[in-house]
Amino acid sequence: MANMNAPFGFRPVRRDDAAAVNYALSTRLIDPANVTPIGKGDLVKSTSTGFIELATPGGTRATGIFWGCTYYDTAQQRVQWMNQWPGVNTTEGDIVAYILDDPRMLFEAQVTGASPVTVADIGNNIDIAAGTITHAGFSGMSVNFATIATTATLPFRIVGLSQGVGNGYDATAQYNRVLVRLNAVDATTTTGL
Repeated sequence: MANMNAPFGFRPVRRDDAAAVNYALSTRLIDPANVTPIGKGDLVKSTSTGFIELATPGGTRATGIFWGCTYYDTAQQRVQWMNQWPGVNTTEGDIVAYILDDPRMLFEAQVTGASPVTVADIGNNIDIAAGTITHAGFSGMSVNFATIATTATLPFRIVGLSQGVGNGYDATAQYNRVLVRLNAVDATTTTGL
C-alpha cells in the first residue's frame, strides 16, 4: 500500500532504555516579539538570548520538541493553553513553552523525499524538513530523506522503522515512518551557545 504524504511532526513513542515513560515536560520561554508560529510536535532550538524558537532545516543543535504553551492573552483577558504558539503578539508577560527534551525519548516522524528510509539507514543521522502547522495547531514537520548522513550535528539519529498497519507503515514506499532520537540536543551538549 502506498503511504500518503501527511507529516505530523514528532510524536513521543517510548524511551530507548525501556524505562517507564513519564512524558515530563521542561519549561522554556518564547520571546513575546517572536512572530513565527510553532506547532505541537515541532523541533525547537535555543537562541543566544535565552528564548526558544522554531528550528529550521540545516540547524546544528536542538532544544527539544514543542508540546504547547501558556500565555496571558490580552484580547481574551485570560491565560491561554495552546497546542501552538500562534506567533501573534497579543500577550502580556511571559510565554511559557513546554518541551519534551529527554535525550532517551524516541519519536515517530514521517519521511519526506523520493525514497523511504530503510533498515540500512538505521544508525545514521537525519535533518528536518519544514512543514505547515495545521489549523488545530499541530506540526507539519518531517525528516528529510535527502539529508541522511553521518554528520554528528544533525538533530536526529534514526533508530528504527515504525511498526504498524495502515498509512505510513509500508517500509518499502516513500513517506514511511521512522523512529528517531534527539541527537545534538542542549541537554547533552557541553558547548554553549
